[in-house]
This record gives sequence, C-alpha cells and structure tokens, in this order.
Amino acid sequence: MMRDSAITEPNYKSSLGILTYEMPVMPRVDSLEFQHNFGAFLRQAQHETVEITRHGRREFVLMSADHYDWLKAAAQRTDLTANAADVVVDALEQAEMDPEHAVLNNLLK
Repeated sequence: MMRDSAITEPNYKSSLGILTYEMPVMPRVDSLEFQHNFGAFLRQAQHETVEITRHGRREFVLMSADHYDWLKAAAQRTDLTANAADVVVDALEQAEMDPEHAVLNNLLK
C-alpha cells in the first residue's frame, strides 16, 4: 500500500530570530512494495520525491526529470538568470511568498 506524505510543502521556522528550513518528509516505500506498485510510484514521483528502501536502509530516491534538472542547476549555483536552466527560471517566475513571511520583505528595504 502506498503511503501519502504527511508534509508536502517546505516548513520554515523561526527560532531566536533565525529562519530555518525543514525539508518536506517524503514518502518511503520498501523495494518489494515499489516493484508491485511500480506505475503508481512513477505517477507519484511526478509530484513528489519517493524514497525507496531495501532491508530498512535508504537505497534510492525517485523523482521527476524536472525536479532532477532543478536540483542539478541549483547545485551549479548559477549566478545569472540568463545562465539558469529553464526549469529554474520557470520556478522563480511562479514562486510566491507566503503572506506569513511578508515581514522578510522589510529586511530587503
């Protein structure tokens, strides 16, 4: 049976005035279950990463090609938008700040 992720969005917390980022919890599945429900996990990986374990140990992470391209581009630390991969530019154009964090805009002024 496929597990749904309890947390799918990034979680930002502030402690002592320091903003920290907690990675979303990704669904975890053992390799046998992955084999039996291969198609379902491929579809799920289009929306969120899926961790595949073997003998209780983390072995693989399944993700969409767009997510992989974004991670690869982020790892290169591109400074100029002109040099960024299209998927990164698209993500930046679509990004919106949660109103809860509007106070951060004041820090940039």
